[in-house]
Amino acid sequence: MSRRSLPDQIADGLGLLGAFAAAIKTTQTNPPELDDPLAAIADIAKLSKAHATKLAVACKPPFSSDLVAPLFAESLKMAAPMAAAVSAADSKLAKLVVTELKRLVANYFASLHAFYTEIRVLAQSTEPESSSARLVTTAELWYACDQLAASPTTLTPSRILAQKTKLYCDTITDAAEELSDAAAGNLDEGYDSEDGPDFVIMDGPVDAPLDESVAKDFDSLANKTAKLSIEEIPRDTMASYAKALGLIPQAIKTSILFLLRKKDTKPADYDTLYAHFKTIVALVDDLVAYSTYQPDETEAVETAKGIVTELKDITTLTGASTDLSEIQTNLQL
Repeated sequence: MSRRSLPDQIADGLGLLGAFAAAIKTTQTNPPELDDPLAAIADIAKLSKAHATKLAVACKPPFSSDLVAPLFAESLKMAAPMAAAVSAADSKLAKLVVTELKRLVANYFASLHAFYTEIRVLAQSTEPESSSARLVTTAELWYACDQLAASPTTLTPSRILAQKTKLYCDTITDAAEELSDAAAGNLDEGYDSEDGPDFVIMDGPVDAPLDESVAKDFDSLANKTAKLSIEEIPRDTMASYAKALGLIPQAIKTSILFLLRKKDTKPADYDTLYAHFKTIVALVDDLVAYSTYQPDETEAVETAKGIVTELKDITTLTGASTDLSEIQTNLQL
């Protein structure tokens, strides 16, 4: 029986990569046991980069399938242990770490796929090929490997949580400023398709031209509604809410510090804290809406209570000695 051609071998390898890429998206029922999955992934990434370098050099003209085939086989051997290590990480590390890890590994498999595809093109070609495409795919694979090689340092729960928390704190700060502006009467009074109330004209086809008189009535109603949104919730209440929101970012940052100091912190604790942060941001967004664009005092009060509940849960989880009294007072609870 004749040996399979290099293009066919690479085609089989591409199929395997697709299967591994799909496998890391799910949680395996019987993952392998690894003491340090990130360290294993870093080692595999370094080996994969070394194999890729040898393979890229071997692909220089004149192309020789006999030279490239064994190097391709060695390179492909890195894919299975990489997928297995991700599976081990899935059951051992914090979910927010695993999410970032899977993103990096997915990029690794995609880069490896592009690299092998380019080699397959070279193997099938009967004419000299430009090396530019091969150099690009090689560089992309190197970058993907380097990111995974650094994962024991870059993918720590505290580092990821700090990065994501900064975005959330910035969002909350923006919300506080928006409420403060509204309290000062500086909220945009014109209709905003993203922030303002939605209006739907039910008569006629959706794409029918809007009668000029109807358009004027529509704009008038939108502007009146926007103005009412400032008037229905007292401005001193909005100002008080704004002060409360302005204090939340520091409470969040303090909770992270206390969690890091705890000796018995579990990976799941980081996930729980992160979930609380996401909930708080959603509640803050609701509070702004119920205070301005969709004024509803009852809902605003319930949302404020929800924010305080989340903050209390955070202090319980982390052991933070955060005084929430000023936040509660400004939320008028």
